Amino acid sequence: KILGAIAFIIFILLFLLSTFVKNYVVKHSQELIKRKVTLNELHFNYFRVSVRMRDFVMYEANQADRFVSFDELYINFDPWALLHNEYSFAQITLINPNVHVSQNMSSFNFDDLLKSTSDTTSVSKKKEPTDTTSFRFTVKNLQMKNGLLSYEDKKVKSYVELKNLNLNVPLISWDSRQSNMGISFRIGDKGDVEINAQLDNKAKKYTILLNTKTLSIEPIKNYMKDYLDVTYFGGLLTSKIKINGDFEQTMNINVSGKVLLDSLLINDGRNNKLIAIDRVETNISNINLYTTSYNLSSIVVTNPKIVATLDRDMTNFERVLKPYFKADSLATPTDTTKKSSTSNTSITYRLDTLKIINGDIEFTDNTLNRPFSYSLS
Repeated sequence: KILGAIAFIIFILLFLLSTFVKNYVVKHSQELIKRKVTLNELHFNYFRVSVRMRDFVMYEANQADRFVSFDELYINFDPWALLHNEYSFAQITLINPNVHVSQNMSSFNFDDLLKSTSDTTSVSKKKEPTDTTSFRFTVKNLQMKNGLLSYEDKKVKSYVELKNLNLNVPLISWDSRQSNMGISFRIGDKGDVEINAQLDNKAKKYTILLNTKTLSIEPIKNYMKDYLDVTYFGGLLTSKIKINGDFEQTMNINVSGKVLLDSLLINDGRNNKLIAIDRVETNISNINLYTTSYNLSSIVVTNPKIVATLDRDMTNFERVLKPYFKADSLATPTDTTKKSSTSNTSITYRLDTLKIINGDIEFTDNTLNRPFSYSLS
């Protein structure tokens, strides 16, 4: 009877533990991490050694806007791997995560969380034993489904969303021979990005396959204000890039593949057309950052249209580059008599084929009594 009573009490405690933990975290979240947290469900499965969380929301410091949220997080731990000195997770699944990152100059909307974490670790930090020899770390079936990551840069007034963010990693293992991972997401209305990586830990090498489809380059315009005076800078990027690298020699990176840029349009600061190109196709034989060699098999430019205007003060191209020249003139002068240790490194480049198809140049001279225009087709 005594053993039965003890077992019954333990069963009740374990059954109510998830509810107690959930209520404690929600009630004391301000004390723990100085952020408001809501959580709808928390379940512990003691037979599977797993935990499941549903409808989690962490708010911003203002306690009104959402910072991080997700519909469901499932973590399944494999305790039997501890017999082989290994921390192993059989499955980690994250469904519909939503993260909003905001930056204003050098501050981010999560700085208070980092400060809180550093304060806690500095108080509780103890001297750890130096023996770290025998343990391994393994994560299997790491998945993220339909994620959304939004990034806001308040200084340049830029807002970017990564939609349909999906992550599929069959295996991540420290001290293993090889790991594979893949991630895909959407930027904007129709820009798809897919990244696949193969990590060979034994050979200390990695391979990354980067594919993009109709990815809009318009968001980079806000970051070019210090260098270019343009009102519009847009186009659609499609690429298939292969990157081979080395863990030990980090700069030994080889890049190859194909890059397509469709519907490129650049308008100057007066919102007049500067450059319009239907298609730019670049085939990369090999780019090696370690040897600074750039080998391109071909560049094909289709239907480029360039508008050149000569005004009394300057040309339209000079006006577009005026912010760059201004920043360059304000830069701190350097001593050119000193030679850099890398001054002997030479840059080599090779372009096998260059094609310009159906190009048009429109030239206008506004310095005369009557404007003079000439077209070269």
